[in-house]
Amino acid sequence: MTDDIAEWDAAYILGALSRDDRHTYEAYLAVNPERAGALTELAGLPGILNALSPDEAVALTQHAGDAPADGRTLDLMPSLASAAAKR
Repeated sequence: MTDDIAEWDAAYILGALSRDDRHTYEAYLAVNPERAGALTELAGLPGILNALSPDEAVALTQHAGDAPADGRTLDLMPSLASAAAKR
């Protein structure tokens, strides 16, 4: 995971953190309760994303149709999380 634990909100809500990272994030929340508010803003995200087809999900991102130059798979989760939260 990234070094900036404050950016793990969406990954935590989506269940994308490893067990160790989840425990680390929960410990972070325990000492930073104001961050728990950010979680309430994302609470509906899994349901929203689950209702979308893969094509609809990709269309929400500014990267739709783009392929990385080096052949790696795009990490669309940050864009999807942001787009879903806005909707």
